[in-house]
Amino acid sequence: MPRRVYKPEEIIAKPCQVEVLTSQGKSAFDAIRSIEDRTHNGRKIRMLNIVDEFTREALAIRVARRLNSNDVIDALSDLFILRGVPGHIRSDNGPEFIAKAV
Repeated sequence: MPRRVYKPEEIIAKPCQVEVLTSQGKSAFDAIRSIEDRTHNGRKIRMLNIVDEFTREALAIRVARRLNSNDVIDALSDLFILRGVPGHIRSDNGPEFIAKAV
């Protein structure tokens, strides 16, 4: 059975259910990302990057073989003391970010 072909007037755009927040100024949003790579001998290395999304300024970079939620808390608390608390923090769903302590 052939598929139905919709006419352009039948296609109705659904409104977006998620509100997308955009940066309004310096320190309004901070983005936290964890990047993983391998060294020349094959050992894993992880980098924790904290970036101000408005200015694209790298606020902190932590490099270690292992990063856990305590490392994230330490980096954030240092930044909160130096720059104040941002309006929002955006992160991915890595195990170091989804801990209840964070």
